[in-house]
Amino acid sequence: MPRDSFTRASETKKRSQFISEEKATYLEKIALEGRIATLTTERQDAAEEISKIQESHQSLQQRFDAVDAEKQDVLGRLTAAERREEQLRKDSEVLSPRRFMSLVMR
Repeated sequence: MPRDSFTRASETKKRSQFISEEKATYLEKIALEGRIATLTTERQDAAEEISKIQESHQSLQQRFDAVDAEKQDVLGRLTAAERREEQLRKDSEVLSPRRFMSLVMR
């Protein structure tokens, strides 16, 4: 009989260990699934941020290009104004002061 009670005690202990391991595994699985859900959400948030940054980059690039185009236009106009100014200087050297003033006052 003592052997039979020892066997039952051993089986009870094994069953208890099995239940403990099963519970620990179940809890670990739940924790890991929760972590996966969190990581998935973080990845989606990061993807949204990347999209916003790309849109912002595109908008800033368009703004940069517009400013660059306007700068080129203004530089062209400045060059034309400088040429006109130079031409006026040359003309003023050729024209009499009275004629020059009459052209300037128009």
